[in-house]
This record gives sequence, structure tokens and C-alpha cells, in this order.
Amino acid sequence: PPSPFPNTNRMEDGWVKVNLQKRLKYPPSITVSGDVISSAGGPLFLVKFVDPLSPLLNYFEYVIEDVGKEAAIGIGVGERKYSMAAMPGWNPNSCGYHADDGKLFLEAGRGADFAETCVAGDSVGCGVDFDAEGVGEGYVNVFFTKNGQQVGRLVKTKRPVHGFYPMIGLHSGGEKVRYRGHSRRQAGSVAQLPMELGETHQWLRSNGVRFHEDGLSLEYAGSGEMDVGVAQSRYRLSAAWHFFEVEILHTGLGAAIYIGAGAVIFPLHLCPGHDPKGFGYRAGDGCVYSGLGKGTPLGVTCTAGDRMGCGLKVPPDESGTTEDVSLSEDSEPDYDEDMQVEPEPDPFLFGGDDLFRRARLVQQLRRHQIVRKPVAQRKLLAPKEKTLSTEQNDKKCVVFFTKNGEVIGETEVGMPKGGLYPLVAMATRGEQVRVNFHPLTG
Repeated sequence: PPSPFPNTNRMEDGWVKVNLQKRLKYPPSITVSGDVISSAGGPLFLVKFVDPLSPLLNYFEYVIEDVGKEAAIGIGVGERKYSMAAMPGWNPNSCGYHADDGKLFLEAGRGADFAETCVAGDSVGCGVDFDAEGVGEGYVNVFFTKNGQQVGRLVKTKRPVHGFYPMIGLHSGGEKVRYRGHSRRQAGSVAQLPMELGETHQWLRSNGVRFHEDGLSLEYAGSGEMDVGVAQSRYRLSAAWHFFEVEILHTGLGAAIYIGAGAVIFPLHLCPGHDPKGFGYRAGDGCVYSGLGKGTPLGVTCTAGDRMGCGLKVPPDESGTTEDVSLSEDSEPDYDEDMQVEPEPDPFLFGGDDLFRRARLVQQLRRHQIVRKPVAQRKLLAPKEKTLSTEQNDKKCVVFFTKNGEVIGETEVGMPKGGLYPLVAMATRGEQVRVNFHPLTG
């Protein structure tokens, strides 16, 4: 079946397989064929996934198919800018478990006794417990597995700025591993957990945020040092669902809270509007960002208790119905031509069958499609800098922003191929929000 995650296929046994050709960084001497990663020999090489581990997908695993000359195969996690010429765990902000000697490497080139060695046929995994208790603010527990069982101890380590990225190290010729997939696992028992949070199936990707039990309340979990917490919806904005809100629960140290949208592959280490693939409205300074981080003043800030809204302005067509501006005959995803695309989402049911409820909510949304506009409303001028995906798609759309249900401004952005996916971001400690994906205004 299709997966809600970009460049992935969701398997029936609960695994999510990332498209390695699209979402993996590796040198020319590494060969990737389907799920198999192999080394041709030479100096050591690192294979690093583009997307960090998150509370949604906190674990990955491979099976050793060939140990090669030295069985010098490592698995681990590291910072976003980790050197491609070092094994997992050798450098700062990393942690790795190596197959040849069974040692743990924790930010050092010398390993410590940890677990058994691994041979061909063994499966080896690595995960991060983002909700570990008693480890201290900014710290997490990293865990490792062999053949489905946790090995060694939980490894307390500080989460680096921008999060932990999955890594595989290959150190000698002939080494070959078969990537099994990502999943959501519990440290200790290594039990497989559902990828949905609470009662909502809404989230797609995240980094640097902590989800509360309801799945809709988010808390900043970054370091506060140029570290961004981002969560992205799994559903794109459309005519049927064109508006969502964020209620500010706590402004934290800087009220650096963003609401916006972006392409399905928006980079998870940046705030919306600080990359051409997305745009965002920031609570603390009242600016709209729609390019490379340069804000356009909107003149309206938000604080605790306020509701920030973001929506896609969908004009009625000649027949009086609404046109889905995010879908067209040529709006194929630009991130993976071969990926399985999620069917058109139903943002109201979350898997239920209450058709009457859905029809009633759609009717209410359409009734509120034209919102009361205050006299002081401003229309923003699009920045002259490179804006959202204009180099990818000539189609434009108008997005609007609200404060407590009233429209406060709008701007024009480029529509990325594949559509716009809602984004929520925070960038300073203490920030906390609650997301409402289907308010009856907008």
C-alpha cells in the first residue's frame, strides 16, 4: 500500500522503506541497487539518509548480506553535517555500533566493549528514544539491536542541532547490506509501535518537536541554538481542505512560532519561508517569509492564547464550485517520479466511515470560505528574492493568514509540483502549540 511518507513505500508488516536512490547520500564507490548497498573497496565510506530520525520514525535496520574483506560495517546516527569520511561514532555528535568487533563508538575513534560481533545473515538496527525520562534536557537515549533484540545498554547522548541522521559505514571491499526499512520502535522491548499519534493520522514528517498524547499538541524539543523544530502534515492543502490553525499555548523565549506550508520534501532543519520550498508567518515579529529567510512585515504579531491561521485562497470557478489549485494534470510530484502517491486525502474522517459528518464539515468550510476582512488588512508584496519553487512550477497561488479567525493579510507564492503541505515550526525553548487541522473558519 502507499505510504504517507515522501519517497517511501509502506510495507504490510509495518516497515516504511525509503527510496534509497532519492533520499540517501553516498560516494561514487558505493553502489545502491534497490534495497542493497554495497562497497567496491578503497577508503572507508559513509552512507547517510537525507531525513533525520523523528518520533514518527525513530528506528532503521539492515541485514548483512556479505561481510566483505573485514566485516567493518557500522550502524549509527550523527549530526546533519557529519563527515562522509568517518565511520558512525568516530566524530563528535555521533554514536555507532560496529559489526567486526561488537564495540560501541561514542564520539571517539576508540571503541568500548558493547555487544556481540555480527556476521552475514544478521539484522542490525539503530533507534533513538526521543521521550526518554531522566536523561536531562536536550538528551536522548540511542539503542541498538541484533536480530530483533536490543543489545548492549541504552546510550545517553546529546541530541545535536538539527537532529540525528541515520548512517551506515562500510570500510572494506565486498561489504554488502540490505536495507530493511524504518519503523517506530520502543526502546527496551523494541516493540513495534503504530506510526499514528493519538487519534490523529495527520503527521507526515518531523524534527526537533515533541508530540503530546493527543497527537496535536507540539512542544519545541531543540537546543535553541539555531535549532529548528518542524512538523509537516501528511495531507496537502486543496479545495476541500484549504485552511488550518495553530493555537499558541506558550511563546517560550522568543515567540519564534511559524505557521505555513511547503513542498513535501521541505528541509526539516529550516523554518517555513527560510527555503524556497516553503513559506511561513512568524508570531513574534509579524512577518511573512516566502523565500530565503527575508521577512515582509505584516504588522500583526501573535502571543499566547492567539490562534494563527494559514490557508490557500481557492476562487470559485465558472460553475460556482471550488477548483483544487493544488491538483492538475501536470502536477506530478517533483521529488520522485516512481514513488507510490497517497490517494486524495480525507482530512476529516481519519479513516472513519461517517459520511454524514464529512458532508456537514465540508459544507461548513465552504460556507465560511469568504472570511470577514478587517479594514486594516494589507496585501503583501511578493519579495524580489527567489520565492517558493518558482523555478519548478510557473503556477501561482494566493495564500492568506489569520489571527483569531480574522484575515490579516495575503501573499502570492509559487505552487510546487505535488502541492503545498502544512508546516508548523518553533525555534526557541518553551514554545508549545496546539494544531487544529479542521477549524470551521477560513
